[in-house]
Amino acid sequence: MGMEKVDYVKKDSGEVVDAYNFHVTRNDANVDGDYCDRIYVPAVTLTRLRFPVTTVTAKDLVGREIDVDYNSRGFLINIGLLTSTPSK
Repeated sequence: MGMEKVDYVKKDSGEVVDAYNFHVTRNDANVDGDYCDRIYVPAVTLTRLRFPVTTVTAKDLVGREIDVDYNSRGFLINIGLLTSTPSK
């Protein structure tokens, strides 16, 4: 797993949006090997969910497992670290 800081400016308002991309892999029955994905999460959402983004570095995340939950409309409602040490 990797974490990428991404900031952008909204075209309509000029507001700066702080966000993160989480680069993850998972098993998929339709894929030979690992399925790779990117999960975009605004920093304000991470703060609301108490995800330790200010104390966790990308090196801390390599090999870790996360739990990601979405609501019925496809919006992220939870993201959390599951394992305390990298999985083998």
